Amino acid sequence: MNLIGSTLLHVQHHPLAIISAFVCVLLLFGVINRRRQAIHVSAMLSAFTIDLGLVVYLELRRGVVESIPHRQITPLLVFHILISVIVLILYGTQTYTGLRRIRGDRGWSHRLVPWVLLPLRMLNFVTSIMVTQG
Repeated sequence: MNLIGSTLLHVQHHPLAIISAFVCVLLLFGVINRRRQAIHVSAMLSAFTIDLGLVVYLELRRGVVESIPHRQITPLLVFHILISVIVLILYGTQTYTGLRRIRGDRGWSHRLVPWVLLPLRMLNFVTSIMVTQG
């Protein structure tokens, strides 16, 4: 089975993967509606909050951080962890710069970060499935 077929099969049968896919769609929806401030802000903050909730859930229920020393550390796992941390940092960056934008700051970073954030979050989704199947 190819990666796309395997990913779709995993998403259908795993609630956390469904939520993660929803976050990706919500982020894309928010970016598409970037000129409609109320929709954009609601979609992006909802996506960030849901995703942070997933991180908290994974830590509280599964102890993912504590389990790392007991797992086989593969290059894929290291890559997934790195992407995950970067995405969380970019969420903070976007929230901060977005609030500044609402207050009138017209800085450039808020417009450029999504070009990094969206692909990384999509890659995070795919690697999360690969790590859990692997």
